Amino acid sequence: MLNQGIAIAAGRSRYRRQLTGVRLSMGHISFWVAAIVAPFLSIVVNGVLRICLGKPQSAAADFILTIIVFDVVVISQSEDFKKFIMPAMRGDIGSIFACLILINLCMWFVAIFKIEEKWISFMIARAAPIALASRDPYWVLW
Repeated sequence: MLNQGIAIAAGRSRYRRQLTGVRLSMGHISFWVAAIVAPFLSIVVNGVLRICLGKPQSAAADFILTIIVFDVVVISQSEDFKKFIMPAMRGDIGSIFACLILINLCMWFVAIFKIEEKWISFMIARAAPIALASRDPYWVLW
């Protein structure tokens, strides 16, 4: 028991010696693009487009945006993701995920302009008889 405690203490002191002289830096720029810039830009673009178009927020389109952000992260940090991809496709990882971004953008526009409009009109038509029966002026939240 005493030997285990000494070994743990010795390991900690070695770890402390290794950390002395380590300088904290900003790191590689692709990390910051992936961690901060890409998600922030997707939120801002999504919010601005929805305000300009007069569209409400929805989970389906926001989920597609998270997939787009993931694709941007894979492109910006392709070296980290290459080990998870089949060897035959490792050379084309950037072009593959760029095509996936275009496909996901098309899906995002379809979700906003087609699916959400039909869903909103369905919800209004379904809620109108209930609102007329209850005489509650707060039946529509958006």
